[in-house]
Formats: sequence, structure tokens, C-alpha cells
Amino acid sequence: MVLEVEAPNQCNDILKALCREASLWKMTDHVNVAKFIGICRVKTEQTHEQIALASPWMKNGNLLTYAERNKDINRPRLLAQVIRGIIYLHSINIIHGDLKCANVLVSDAGMAQLTDFGLSSVGDGMAHFGGSFSNSAGNPRWLAPELLFPALYGLSGNPTQETDVYVFGMTALELFSGKVPFHDLTDASVPLEVAIKGLKPARPGPISESRDLTDSIWELLEKCWQTDPLLRP
Repeated sequence: MVLEVEAPNQCNDILKALCREASLWKMTDHVNVAKFIGICRVKTEQTHEQIALASPWMKNGNLLTYAERNKDINRPRLLAQVIRGIIYLHSINIIHGDLKCANVLVSDAGMAQLTDFGLSSVGDGMAHFGGSFSNSAGNPRWLAPELLFPALYGLSGNPTQETDVYVFGMTALELFSGKVPFHDLTDASVPLEVAIKGLKPARPGPISESRDLTDSIWELLEKCWQTDPLLRP
């Protein structure tokens, strides 16, 4: 994750949040969560000074690029590793909040590791993460309905364990299909279709079957997308 700073006194609150995130990330210790190395400052001729949270370089890239280069990988196995990473974070009261294939790296050993925690808030004993600081609200294609229009559900709009489950389902769909969720819709139309009209993803075509998207896995993903958060796995 990289935060661009245009002036020395700019974004003090965000910098404090970055430091809080670094402290929380440093506490994690799980094979399916990327290791935290430290905070670094980067300055080039083309950019302003940048501050970044550093983790080990992974030549395999993220989950989607790895899958594109390795067509025969075991996708259910990788998703099971993502689930274990989420369960671990939840067990130490951390909500990821911005899970998607781009935020899951693949180690040299072929292990899925969660990364890119963008801290959005800390409170009620729970740390909430919400993607990079340039897009802290997350992308609507992945977000649960109660995050798109919190007032409709009488909720705060903060990420929860239940929203992480919903987003995991979208991440799995992305991995099996090779496309972003609701790829046939514009970003602007997704919130209305999902949160107001109750649109759910359609099962991908035959290509997903060759990628081990079985009936039982699809049924699990449909449960992840339940409109009522309490009905999700």
C-alpha cells in the first residue's frame, strides 16, 4: 500500500491511521497473511514523496494474475487458504474490509496471503480495514449491500465479519470467472442494482466448470451473498 504525500504537513490524520495499521499488521502471524516488514519512504523524480507499508516481494503477483499465468492451478485450494486467513484475522478482531483478488498475493511456494489492509476505523474493540487510502470506501462491485446503502439496513456502514464473508464470495467469483463481479454493469449502476434491486451474480459459463467451480462451491458462494448478513456462513 502506498500513500502519496504532496506537502510535509498534509494528511496528518491519514499518516496516524497508517501508523496504527502498521502496528496492527505487525501483530499478525499467520501463513495466509502477508508478513509486515516496515514503513518506507519513496521519492522519485516523477512523483511526490510516497509513504508505503512494505511486505516481502512476491514474484507470483496477486491471485488473479497468478491464475491467468497458471491455468491449471487448484482454485478451491487457494480459496481455502484465503478463508483461513480471514478466519485468523477475525479471531484477533481484525476486519479486512477490502478483500479481492488484487489484495491476495501468492507466495513463491504458491500460498495465498492476504494483504493491502487500508485502515478505516478502530473502535468497539474491532479494527476495521477498508482498502488503500486512495479508495478507502472499496469498489462497489465487491461491497455488501449494507455497505452500499447503510441507512436502508439501519447499520453504521462499517465493515464487519459478515461483510468480509460477502466480499469473499465476490473474490471467489472473480477467481473462477476471471472477471470482476458484475462485469457487464458500470461502476455507477452497481450500488442501485445490488442494494436496491437485490441483484445477485449469475453463475459463470462452462469455463468456470473446468476451473473446479462445483455445484457445492456455487451453493456456498450464494450463501455468502445473502442479503441478510446474519444468514451468511
